[in-house]
This record gives sequence, structure tokens and C-alpha cells, in this order.
Amino acid sequence: MEKFKDCVRAAMVAVVGRTNSGKSTLVNRLVGEKVSIVSGMEQTTRNRIRGILTEERGQLVFLDTPGAHKAENELGTLMNKMSRTAGESADILLVVFDGASPFRMEDEGWMSRALFAEIPTFFILNKADAADYNPLAFKEAWTRVQEAKGTTRKVPWLELSAGEGAGCDVLLEALFDLAPEVPELLFPEDIVSDFPRKLAIADILREKLIRKLYQ
Repeated sequence: MEKFKDCVRAAMVAVVGRTNSGKSTLVNRLVGEKVSIVSGMEQTTRNRIRGILTEERGQLVFLDTPGAHKAENELGTLMNKMSRTAGESADILLVVFDGASPFRMEDEGWMSRALFAEIPTFFILNKADAADYNPLAFKEAWTRVQEAKGTTRKVPWLELSAGEGAGCDVLLEALFDLAPEVPELLFPEDIVSDFPRKLAIADILREKLIRKLYQ
């Protein structure tokens, strides 16, 4: 494509956080299409899914990961491992917090990992449109984590609503600004996900069943 003839900005963006914080909703919103299933049940996302946004500014590949949670079986342990290792192959890290729910141990765990991450990192306070939105609890926790670890790191906070889209344009602008220049796109410009079709269909069926059966 002519607009990508010389070089292009492109980045792998790992989207991590505890379960049900809105990671999949955020990825769908940023990509502009549904690439990950969404439900109110925890641990809905069970695979690492890549959502691909390609536009004139370049290409961002979002790695949607299973949410961190207290594992009670082998599947849960595997999902946690996928989530924790997502940042190893990424250029940018997005840690998503559910700003409308109480601060939890899993949130603190992600803050501790972000403190020592060697790639650009953003803290995303999601659900800013909710009536019980409370960003102060998370920002105070970040201060406590830094004090406990004896080190500091400046991480930008972005408040947004993945469900409504408020603040997502600001996030995209920041991500494209940080994306490195590469000689070519990471994925073909005409796809929004490389997730196998059969698995995608199975996920959609599971999403519909969850909404009917609640398990």
C-alpha cells in the first residue's frame, strides 16, 4: 500500500489486568470491531487473542489476555500464566483496572509487575462513566506499592470508558506516538484478528450460552 511504502509505526500492545476489568471490551472498542467475546462472568476470555487496528497512523496489535484471578484448577493456572507472560513479547503495556469496583490483590500484583516493566506502560482506569467510579483508591495503592518496593516509576494514568468510548481516542493517540517505526506492517492491513475462525466461532457460541446459562 502506497501510504506504507517507506516505513510505518507499529507496535504490539499487551492488555493485562485482573479478570472482568473490561480488557476485551477495550480491545473491541480500540479495534473498532468485535474480536473478543464479552460477558459479565469472570474468566470469559480463555485464549490470547490479537486484535489488529490498521490506519494511516500505522498499526497497533492488541494482545487481549485472560484476566488474572485466583486459580482453582489447571485451566485457571494456564490462563494466569498466559496473562503474566503477555508483556514479554510486547512493545507497550496497558494495565487495565476496574475503577468502579474495590481495589483487589490482583490489581496490586499487576502494579508490582508494572513497577519493574522495561517497556512503556499505561495504567487504564476503566468504567469512568460508572456511578461508583473511584480512581483515588487505585492511585493511593500505587503509592503504597512503590513505597513497599523501595523504588518509583512514573506511569501515566488514563481514565476512560471502554463501554462508551470516552477517552479512547486519547489512548490511541498516545499509543501511536510511542509505536516504533518499522519497515513494514506486522500483519496484513485487511485483517482485524489472526484468531483461528473455528476457535472464534466456538467463543461466540460460548458467549451466547453464558448469557443464557450464567455458567
